[in-house]
Amino acid sequence: MYSGTDSLLYLCRNLQTHEILGASRQCNYGDIMEDIFEAHMYSANHKEQLMQDSVCGCFYCGKIFHPSEITAWVKDISGTAICPYCGIDSVIGESSGFPITEEFLERMRKRWF
Repeated sequence: MYSGTDSLLYLCRNLQTHEILGASRQCNYGDIMEDIFEAHMYSANHKEQLMQDSVCGCFYCGKIFHPSEITAWVKDISGTAICPYCGIDSVIGESSGFPITEEFLERMRKRWF
């Protein structure tokens, strides 16, 4: 069984079947899942970074927008954005280093929701 930390470090590379939190997952050869786990770390406590970005997106509703549209924040360590379109705290910005595209946001949604 993986802990929360282990799941963030989980790699799905060059293997056929993996056990993630007790559930089997099939991976194609060369399929890298680590980006989905790493990207999730950039969806919280990210107010300072988001406010410097020119684009961000919500991996719950899939909307891509400018960070200036964010009006609500979770009051945690440094502020976690609430999506202005769906009200879910699943916003990630370009400063994460991940592509803010419909395709990437959909991959995130499939994993986390």
